[in-house]
Amino acid sequence: MAGENSDGLDNQAAPEQEEHSEAQEPSPQILDTQDLLQRIADSLRSEFTAFQAIPHRGEAGRALEDALRHTLERHLPGRVGLRSGFALGVDRSVSRQADLLLVDALACPALLQAKSMGIYPIDGVIGAIEVTSKITKRKWLTDCAKLMEFRQLLPSSFLQSSALPPAGMMFAADADSSLRTVGDWVATRFTEVREDERQYLPNCVVVLEKGLVCYLEIENGVVKLSFNPINAGMVAVIESPQLHLGVFLHLLLHELRRVLASRMRGYLLHLLKEAHHLPHQKGGLIGLESETIQTTFAITQQLADAAAFFPDYATYLGDDLSGKLADSLHRIPVGP
Repeated sequence: MAGENSDGLDNQAAPEQEEHSEAQEPSPQILDTQDLLQRIADSLRSEFTAFQAIPHRGEAGRALEDALRHTLERHLPGRVGLRSGFALGVDRSVSRQADLLLVDALACPALLQAKSMGIYPIDGVIGAIEVTSKITKRKWLTDCAKLMEFRQLLPSSFLQSSALPPAGMMFAADADSSLRTVGDWVATRFTEVREDERQYLPNCVVVLEKGLVCYLEIENGVVKLSFNPINAGMVAVIESPQLHLGVFLHLLLHELRRVLASRMRGYLLHLLKEAHHLPHQKGGLIGLESETIQTTFAITQQLADAAAFFPDYATYLGDDLSGKLADSLHRIPVGP
């Protein structure tokens, strides 16, 4: 009887243990990335608010720059170095001092490096950010001119026909006008400059308390958010303090990737021409008629794109992001 009881207990316990095991199996955790980005924005907003209380205007400005620098350092790839100082063109022209310079940390040398600033060759500089506590129309116009000058600095000759200009952005804690008014400033300036100058306009304006102003690019009938003013058909005003930081990081990485890839392509094309003793003329694939050379060039293009790869923030922001953006997106036509 003891054996029967033992067998009976064993037979009954086995399914219970299996059921218990199934019940204990952990389910995958889902991270609310949009909530996470909101917390990051709130943290940066708190720092900005606290630093604005510093009585010395210059020191308050530097504190804001440091807050943004530390936030970006935590969320951008290590390849993107954040510096302060000046960019130097190949013709030895020097930019005005930038609040934050974004450099290719793997390749960009410093011609001069002091404690808080340096001078960096434009070939290794991939962007600049102007930081302010409160953006006004006058400040916007001043920084717009400053960033356009910076973005037009000449790189090395072999990059001049192929490389994209470095990115140029504005970042403010707040604005003295509505975000739609800031969008109107951007749209007005877009229509005022010559068509060949539009590529040098600032890529975006971030107002931490209000949202983001960038562009809507129209390509093959598809409308998408962009930092690229060249193909812009509209200015995009995203009135969402909850989403704009994630959109900014996504578009910033996309633009930096484009800049890096264009420079790599330019340098690879330069090496290809050198190897085949081809003429160094601006534009096109002069002297690259050979099928073998064309194939080699196509491969180098793909290698450049791969080498400049960054993971895409948008992939991790959730499937409903587009719908949420649509609710907060205001469009200002600027294209033909």
